Amino acid sequence: MAERADGGHYAIISAANRSIMAELLYYAAPRTAFVRMWDKDLHDDDHFQMTLRLTPPAHRVLMVLSPQEAPFVLQSFDSNALLDTVTIPIGGHRLRVTQLYDARDYRGPQPLR
Repeated sequence: MAERADGGHYAIISAANRSIMAELLYYAAPRTAFVRMWDKDLHDDDHFQMTLRLTPPAHRVLMVLSPQEAPFVLQSFDSNALLDTVTIPIGGHRLRVTQLYDARDYRGPQPLR
């Protein structure tokens, strides 16, 4: 992920759930991009939202999302493009599927469409 952010000239890598966020902070190092937590409502529900919240303006963000959360999260950007789908074994014959998006012009939390 860090290589993708550096190679794509992203200033920010962001996730919408704590598990992916923790993995980014631990495994995506060294990196030149900031890691930030996307937040649906601007309420501090966890430490990441309190200390590393994604805030506008964020013009170009590498979003790391599960396929289930992507449609909702991506509504808060003016545009987005799917870059890649990454599948990682996490033990017990389970896989974590994440999608990488080039997300542009973050507007902040948006009402459900």
